Amino acid sequence: MNISSYITRAGEGKATRTASLFKVLASPARVRMLRALFHAREKDNELCVYEIASAAGLSQSATSHQLTLLEARGIVFGERMGQTTCYHLADSSTTRDIEAVFRTLNV
Repeated sequence: MNISSYITRAGEGKATRTASLFKVLASPARVRMLRALFHAREKDNELCVYEIASAAGLSQSATSHQLTLLEARGIVFGERMGQTTCYHLADSSTTRDIEAVFRTLNV
């Protein structure tokens, strides 16, 4: 194997992880949802679906769908509380990467 194919293969993991991160951030609604969750975390709070829906400007159904996608990626964690589910950010490398992007872009 020559050096250029080694470098390409070594960078594939980072490229895949970076592409995955940008897929999460490709939706303005998900960015608004995540921003609300980061602000809630600063106050040591979690947000219920209806609160996240309000912050994102989405219906509760659309918000629940997006939260399911974020939970599957290990970015948020939901806890059932009666008839609703409340969410907080998971402690994951992806969440830390998103936080770094938000800080860099002043989101």
